[in-house]
Amino acid sequence: MTPPTADLALVFAAERSRLERLIRRIIGDAHAAEDLVQEAFLKVSRAAAATVVDDQRGYLVQTARNLALDHRRRLAAMRPAEDSDAAFRGLADAAPTPETVVADRQALAAAMTALGRLPPRTRRAFEMHRLDGRTMADIAAELGVSVSLVCKLVHEAYTAVRDELLRAGLLPGRPEKSPD
Repeated sequence: MTPPTADLALVFAAERSRLERLIRRIIGDAHAAEDLVQEAFLKVSRAAAATVVDDQRGYLVQTARNLALDHRRRLAAMRPAEDSDAAFRGLADAAPTPETVVADRQALAAAMTALGRLPPRTRRAFEMHRLDGRTMADIAAELGVSVSLVCKLVHEAYTAVRDELLRAGLLPGRPEKSPD
């Protein structure tokens, strides 16, 4: 019976160039890739001496990959931070444009109009769901109705808001015909 390290040496010899290419793709440095392949072999040979490793090739490839990823993380952590002024100059202004502010206010007014037309129970179910983040079951328990009715009420509210936004021309799509 051959010792496990002898088998591992054969696997290593057969896979060495493939491992170097794999690591080089991950870290982008040929010299460091050679070092990491050696480190992977040493690590796997120590493990093989202590325990039985069924798939030495797979274990070697995974160890090499993990070492490369760790190496890449260490390098990224050691890089100096970019010039903070340059980084901030590249950021977009988070403030909305005046046009966006006007459009958002119009949409809010249309939504409030739609909600104002709803029956109180429908509006309350919608508010509890959308604004309070409550579950349908919680809402059903509080209102004393079934969960399916709560789903229907919330759906009706969403539909009413959507239809009002369409009528106001604030959503893409065809405007609904106004009820005459």
